[in-house]
Amino acid sequence: MEIFVETAVRICPTECNEDVYIKSNPANNTIQLPNNLAFPVNYALPQNCCQSSVFSDVALGLVNFMLEGCDVSIVAMGQSGSGKTYTLYGPGFHFASSEFEYGIIPRFIREIFMKTKQFRDHTFSLHITWSQICGDSVEDLLGSGSMEITDIIDAFKLLQMGMSNMTPKYAHTLFTLTLEQQWITAGNFLAFF
Repeated sequence: MEIFVETAVRICPTECNEDVYIKSNPANNTIQLPNNLAFPVNYALPQNCCQSSVFSDVALGLVNFMLEGCDVSIVAMGQSGSGKTYTLYGPGFHFASSEFEYGIIPRFIREIFMKTKQFRDHTFSLHITWSQICGDSVEDLLGSGSMEITDIIDAFKLLQMGMSNMTPKYAHTLFTLTLEQQWITAGNFLAFF
């Protein structure tokens, strides 16, 4: 099995009076720096790209990897206020006017539920854990460790709970979605991962 790492860059939209120092060039997947240097990435997203484009370009293909039993990680990095939380989760479910604003994580979970319905001979179990790390302190944002989710409504309730418990600055979060699946093989053996 080939293990790979891909990079995607989404530059936070600027205010109308701000100077732009770093530019994304989606045509050739490069990021332009002020000194005319450029570096290649797998996905140089347009500055004005919508949440659905970020998901379909960067994360949609990872759903199938997860269903095949592979570990999948999505890491967001950047300065405080640069849009990491917005890209991953969206503005929060009580602020989102529509699914158009949902981030990578809610879209990923929705896609997992849609895909698992296609496998009638499999049983699936999904669990969410969500921790916040601030200095030496680790806090469970859901308050109960690993929580099983049985449908998208359960998942979105837990996402809303976790987002309302997040400290807005100077903390890191670790969101984990665990997928367990079982099925009977042709030789009547129970298979799982």
